[in-house]
Amino acid sequence: MDQQFAYNTFQFQETLVTQWNMVCDQEYKVALVISVYMAGFLIGSFACGWLGDKIGRKKCLMASALLSSTFSLVGTFMPELASYAATRFLTAIGVIGVMLMAFTMTVEVVGVK
Repeated sequence: MDQQFAYNTFQFQETLVTQWNMVCDQEYKVALVISVYMAGFLIGSFACGWLGDKIGRKKCLMASALLSSTFSLVGTFMPELASYAATRFLTAIGVIGVMLMAFTMTVEVVGVK
């Protein structure tokens, strides 16, 4: 893309939107990455629920935290949109796993009235 845009740097010097010029006719890519992240939530909720039942909640919690942290860090170094979206997908699987396992473990400890 050979067009240059002038961006306001009121909060950040640079973002992925400004770095990859995802404006105008490229703006759909922002929503695409968000949709891929939500798809990771969908897949991760089923996968982590099943995995938590099979190997245990604590092990699943640790694996999910590792998955989320690792791919969140790796995603910061992705040079283009497809690989960035893939890391966001895997990050979302880990994030939902952490949330589900933490919630489930808390409910199991607290119990009912």
